[in-house]
Amino acid sequence: MGRGFIGECPDCDFKIFANYGAGFSYPQVYSDTIENIKNGELGEEIKAFFEEHGDAAIDAGSTVLLCEECGNIEVGDDLTVYLPVEGKMKDEERGRWSVAFPAEGYKFVTPWDLREKGQYKKIMEYSHKCSKCQGNMKIIPEKEFKKLKCPKCHKKLKVDGDVLWD
Repeated sequence: MGRGFIGECPDCDFKIFANYGAGFSYPQVYSDTIENIKNGELGEEIKAFFEEHGDAAIDAGSTVLLCEECGNIEVGDDLTVYLPVEGKMKDEERGRWSVAFPAEGYKFVTPWDLREKGQYKKIMEYSHKCSKCQGNMKIIPEKEFKKLKCPKCHKKLKVDGDVLWD
């Protein structure tokens, strides 16, 4: 399941469609993200962490990112890294994920597993960089999207839609 919002500036032409999650394709997205980590495509730090911790997990869903330098807003992958609490869950073949995407044969950790109290511990957030100024970006949780301001004129965004997809 994924969720989306449309943020529009009431005074200028800025508009963003914000996606949260990955929907039915999550098992494939998770698998591809782990492969990208192993290939070093997401940086050496995260690659080394996953090599050292074979039971590490990652939030592979989309999220909204806000640049702390220029105020730019982007949609990107969350990429927060987690470790299972000792004796708790780890990635495993889960069988059917959904009717649209069975996901049989995929190993993945669901977003619910990561957020379930006591299952996983957040270890580190990925260091996202702004595409405009290369400044540091922070993750904006779903519940805070409605507080965002336009990166161009700094007016509070008008938020339309609460789109559930998949």
